[in-house]
Amino acid sequence: LGSDISGLSTAALAGLSSDQAAAISSTQITSLSSKQLASLSSAQVASLSTAAIAGLGSSVASLSTKALAGLTTNQVVALGTTGETGLTSAQIGALSTANIAALTTAQLDALSTAQVAGLSSAQVSALSTAGVSALGTDVAALSSKAISGLSTEDISTLGTTQAQALTSSQISLMNSVQIEAFTTAGLNAFDTGDIAAISTKAISGLTTNDIAGLNSSHLTAITSSQIQAMNSDQVNAVIAAYHAL
Repeated sequence: LGSDISGLSTAALAGLSSDQAAAISSTQITSLSSKQLASLSSAQVASLSTAAIAGLGSSVASLSTKALAGLTTNQVVALGTTGETGLTSAQIGALSTANIAALTTAQLDALSTAQVAGLSSAQVSALSTAGVSALGTDVAALSSKAISGLSTEDISTLGTTQAQALTSSQISLMNSVQIEAFTTAGLNAFDTGDIAAISTKAISGLTTNDIAGLNSSHLTAITSSQIQAMNSDQVNAVIAAYHAL
């Protein structure tokens, strides 16, 4: 194909075999227009060498969401931070869980808030604890559906900065197992609105040790509905914590 590849029509490009697509070099792929890149199929994209994928850079955004489904884990890593940050939130959402799990911590750290917002619950579940940690304060961008993807291990290893970054809306959607997974330091990073946002179904996740570790502002933020939903040990812990102030 040589340098003439840039002169191929989108129909001609779409007609390339997997073997022909595999022969496209990193130099040749940079000569393709956004329309030409958009014409590539998932099978053709899967055939591209990691060098060609790396050569795409931010132009990876021109690939269709269907074509992105063809990316292998090695290709995803080959995108690097430049290529990966070029993906739209819709494209991020189209990546397989295996590809999401393959992203390096550097790539995850480089994700924008809009890209993080595009992650699904299944994709979040696919991330390692190190991967979730690499999201930094952008955890605040996780959607209401994606927040359920945080495992207890993910939550227990959240730093205080990340715990503080979580929104009241996100916390209100967490279940009791997730709430219980927070460390005392993590809970103390909550603001009063976050404490009040814990649902009555999830409030059982607060252990007596957690309650004993709450500061005065947190204790006063506990709502009457939350108190009513607590068991006797939790209520006694709240009373004891008040007396200890």
